Amino acid sequence: MNVLASAVADEELSISKQACAIILRLAKDSDALKQLFGTSTPFTNVLNDILAKSSDVMQMRVLELVVNVALLSDEAFETVASSGLLDNLIAQIKDPMITDNILTLLNVMEITQQVSSNIYR
Repeated sequence: MNVLASAVADEELSISKQACAIILRLAKDSDALKQLFGTSTPFTNVLNDILAKSSDVMQMRVLELVVNVALLSDEAFETVASSGLLDNLIAQIKDPMITDNILTLLNVMEITQQVSSNIYR
């Protein structure tokens, strides 16, 4: 599973998209969701490393994946939220000066809008 998590940040966009699609399919199953996005799993550790050490583009890929998984169901949202993976998104919202890249800020706003529009339906 760590290879799959690493593939999300692959330089080749097609590989990243395929990895995200596979993860989304797996996350629809409750047991797989917990194994992937449970607190301090090897999978979430790899995603957290990507968020901490990678470029803005790779961070946005991870954040978009995390939000898409969170929006699958209430259980998925709670699982992802408890994993701490949404903390990076929240940090970017609280302190937009984390990056000086305007495109990253726009992406953060778009991802945040996805979450808020689904929460308040």
